Amino acid sequence: MEYAFKYGLDPLYKYQVVTGMWEDTPAGLQRVTLRAKTYQDTDSDQIPDRIAETVKVNNKATALVTDTLASTRTLTSPVGRTVTTLYDPDTLLTNTLSIPGLFDTAYGYDTKYNTPQKLDKGIRCKLACHTKKEARYGKKHTQRTQWGF
Repeated sequence: MEYAFKYGLDPLYKYQVVTGMWEDTPAGLQRVTLRAKTYQDTDSDQIPDRIAETVKVNNKATALVTDTLASTRTLTSPVGRTVTTLYDPDTLLTNTLSIPGLFDTAYGYDTKYNTPQKLDKGIRCKLACHTKKEARYGKKHTQRTQWGF
């Protein structure tokens, strides 16, 4: 495998980032990955409110748009499928996950350890109980998981 990289600068923070990568296989196949990021100030306060990232792999683009004013992140696949997450701007933890055609998924968190405590998906509900010891040591919580319909 042969690799080639192209470097550029982040438009806002000016650190070096990989903007292009070319991979060639011995069989003659090639994968081209191009990355771009833009920052937009939508409310004229000199702070970027909308961050758009695009990754193109062999001319198939995936876009991730973060809107800090609305506290949302929207991912769009090359075929137009979208996933939207709403997050808490103070903790950056996901509150809701939305996929068109499916029930929204809502998340709740333990306030002390920020571990997932509750998950609601449509009419189904999953409640995972955590103890302080499990949260501290990152253990799996499968034994006391309850499902309700």
